[in-house]
Amino acid sequence: VGEKADFHVKEAYKIIRTNLMFTLASVQNNIILVSSAESAAGKSLTCANLAISMAQTGKKVVLIDADMRKSVQHRIFGLTNKDGLSTILSGTSELETVVTTYQKMTLDILTAGPTPPNPVELLSSQRMSDLLNKLQKQYDYVFVDTPPVSILSDGLVLASKVGGTILVARQNQTTYDN
Repeated sequence: VGEKADFHVKEAYKIIRTNLMFTLASVQNNIILVSSAESAAGKSLTCANLAISMAQTGKKVVLIDADMRKSVQHRIFGLTNKDGLSTILSGTSELETVVTTYQKMTLDILTAGPTPPNPVELLSSQRMSDLLNKLQKQYDYVFVDTPPVSILSDGLVLASKVGGTILVARQNQTTYDN
């Protein structure tokens, strides 16, 4: 949703943003999980653009890269990935020292950090629940980018902790059985 993005692309994200705002207004949970059924469907880019779009309204937003096996948010935003979610959950760093504000916006990014040997265990831990509870109170919206749900269970362990889930499907690639 950068300045160079096509008008129709920007408008599509604004429509999704508006729908999210209305949908989440009726629940007490401002955490949005973004996933896909398969890899390369565009879930990470969609998550990034939705977080930017929401921050452009002046809302305080944090984006968490919870795809600790194939993290890309640090590349999308041009950040380092030395420390992040994995180091917070393993107790080797603190949120305040790891989160990065994006271009003086009301958008903060929490990268995935180095790939741990046990991502699903970290995501299902009490530390992750505590982190989400803390962020839910600090931010108007929390976006969580997770691995594809049909490949890994990482996103599924977080599903009960979120207010809504966006499942990204790639046109002419994602299929379903009738």
